[in-house]
Amino acid sequence: YANSRCGEVFILTSRFFKNASRTRELFTAKVIQSIAAGFGLGTIFINVSNLQARVGFFAFSLTFLLSSTNEGLPIFLRETRILQRETSRGAYRVSSYVIANALVFLPFLLVAALLYATPVYWLVGLRREMDKFLYFSLVIWLVMLMANSFVACFSALVPTFIMGNSVISGLMGSFFLFSGYFIAKDNIPRYWIFMHYLSFFKYPFEAFVLNEYGGARKKGMLGVGGKDVRSRWRDVLEGAGRGGVSKMEPCGSDAWFHMRVQNPLFSHPAA
Repeated sequence: YANSRCGEVFILTSRFFKNASRTRELFTAKVIQSIAAGFGLGTIFINVSNLQARVGFFAFSLTFLLSSTNEGLPIFLRETRILQRETSRGAYRVSSYVIANALVFLPFLLVAALLYATPVYWLVGLRREMDKFLYFSLVIWLVMLMANSFVACFSALVPTFIMGNSVISGLMGSFFLFSGYFIAKDNIPRYWIFMHYLSFFKYPFEAFVLNEYGGARKKGMLGVGGKDVRSRWRDVLEGAGRGGVSKMEPCGSDAWFHMRVQNPLFSHPAA
């Protein structure tokens, strides 16, 4: 390679910043979308105390966040072709491309996540604790990263925007179906159960509910009212009146488990 790894990262980061500046309308639209959605959902679910409404809020938030990334597919398709051509000629390492891409987009997605999470969290009236708000914001950020990475991954597998949009929309709908919100895990046929664990909706949804109704890690993992977190989880979801949700189980007793599950899902098509 003509340049060191650090040199490649610096050059590619500069190029990504220039490309981003040429598509300011896309970034501006994302910022406006985050603010409008945050205040819009916040005013719809303002200070809700009904469990069914809160569970619905968590579910719709994830639907919105995971389905609002397709607008970047044309850019990913174009970038993938450029990446394949340049790396095949030995212009730079694939790892340098991934690092540079992350350095540009991670801060932007963090800003978008905070612009959405800040108004919606306090307007809905979720737990008035700063650590809970930060955890909620972190989940939102990771969901955006996961959705962005998912679209980028499929941009390397499909030739056109129409095909990519169809495949991504179909998979997202399937993930929502198997998340446990509509059909309980126990009622999913055994040959489809793998979709339940692959679902992008399952882990952040459970993280939201555990963050809101779970307790701190103490002896015996006591939650709200001195109840075990799992017992509290069942009480909350049964009270929400959702037949499918009421039988959902957290895969771990700690809300941070769901962070550890989401992290490996972030990837670039070149990675």
